[in-house]
Amino acid sequence: MAMTTTTTAFGVGAARYAIGNTTKFAIVFVVVSMHTLRDLSLPLYLIFYVPTVAVVALQYVFGAKVRRSMVASRLFTAWIFIGVCGFAVSLAIISPGGSVQGLVRFLFAAPLFMALVLYTESAQELRRHLVTAVVFFTVASLTVPLQLLTGPISWFPPASVRDGLERYSSLLG
Repeated sequence: MAMTTTTTAFGVGAARYAIGNTTKFAIVFVVVSMHTLRDLSLPLYLIFYVPTVAVVALQYVFGAKVRRSMVASRLFTAWIFIGVCGFAVSLAIISPGGSVQGLVRFLFAAPLFMALVLYTESAQELRRHLVTAVVFFTVASLTVPLQLLTGPISWFPPASVRDGLERYSSLLG
C-alpha cells in the first residue's frame, strides 16, 4: 500500500492509502480461489465472495477509468456466450440440476478475468499477477502431502479411494 498526502480545503494534510493493482488482484484471486471454505461455512465464504465480486463487476462495467480494451470486452462476451452454449448442450444431455451446476462452475471464475483486465496496466503487473497465482496454487497443492503426514483435514471435501489409493482433497477442492 502506498501512502499519499492530500491537502484539504483548510490546509490540513490528510493521509490516504492506495491499494496497488497487484494487491487488488491478489485479493480477488484468493477470495475466488478459496471456494473450499464454503464447506467450512458457506455464509462466511459468501461474506467475502459476494462483496468482492460485486466491487469487481461494478468497476468492470461502470468504472470511471475503464481500462479494458475492445479485445478484452469481446473475449469476455465470447466466454460468457460459450458458457451459455455449454449450458444449453448440457441441458439437452444431462439433468437440469447438473447443467446449472456446470454453468455456475464455469462462470465462477468470471471475477478473475475482470480483475485481470482491470488491474493489469503493464507486463510487469501481469508477471506479478501470475506469481500470485503460482504461489497460491503451490501452497494450496502442498495441503495434499501435508494430509499424507497428518491425516485428512476435517473441513476439506472428504477423501476418496481410487485404485486402492486414498486421494485427499486439497485447498483447491
